[in-house]
Amino acid sequence: SSFCTLLVRMEHHHQRKKRKVVEVPPLPEGVGGAQYGEFMKIPERLLSRVLYANPVCMLLSGGEGGFNVMTISWLSCVNNEGVVMLSMNEGRRTAEILFKEGYDGRFTLCVPVQGAELLLRRIGGESGKNVDKFSTLNLTLCPIGTSNTPLTTPTTPAAIDHPLIVAHLDCSIISGTHAHGHHVFTAQITSAHVRSRYWTGDTFQPASPDLPPYLTFFGSGKFGGAVPIEATATVPGKGSVKTDEAAEIEKLREEKKRLEEEVVTLKRENRELKKRTVPEA
Repeated sequence: SSFCTLLVRMEHHHQRKKRKVVEVPPLPEGVGGAQYGEFMKIPERLLSRVLYANPVCMLLSGGEGGFNVMTISWLSCVNNEGVVMLSMNEGRRTAEILFKEGYDGRFTLCVPVQGAELLLRRIGGESGKNVDKFSTLNLTLCPIGTSNTPLTTPTTPAAIDHPLIVAHLDCSIISGTHAHGHHVFTAQITSAHVRSRYWTGDTFQPASPDLPPYLTFFGSGKFGGAVPIEATATVPGKGSVKTDEAAEIEKLREEKKRLEEEVVTLKRENRELKKRTVPEA
């Protein structure tokens, strides 16, 4: 009955209020930030690559009327021209902001790395309808592509200023629809900035094994890390080598085989030529 349903909802609400809030401890001095390199602007033709691995993101929305942040992992690239697709529960405070009439549809995706799991849980576990996440979690804003730079005006494209964030993506909604209680929408990445030690020149990944990976989400509050796997192949006489080296070796072997066949052909033609040119006794 509706009365029983109401009782269940009241009990769930009571349990949520009783839930112990886990504080996010401050990071040790010197962790993250500049040690991951300065932010660099990614070429327009490579914008999609920052989201190829579907990293867990903080989504920042709002402006003069106030900002909100949520955790999001339901996103994927649509093409190589910087178009991304996202799915967001219609009940989210962020959804109210993004799809409010008159809002310009602009938002920022901020990609954190390992170490930010507790912060991501807290951001995802609080509703911007009930609390100011920025004061509660001591979050600050900065202009996109910067760090340790105060945001002076709310109209400036903004990002979360945090030492464990290694990428900022400035996005604008293109179109959307409703499906199963969710907004499913596409957005255009208009610019992206990545810390230099997470950009190889054409891929978004840790440049060395000592750097923490950015995150993927398994559900139930559990995260994993997205790390590059050194692809290898077994080459006779060489053992296990990287695939690019294996491909080069195979190419050289094919070239060697071609040259050997060419030598055999030339020798055969030379013998036939000699037969035709030697005079009869």
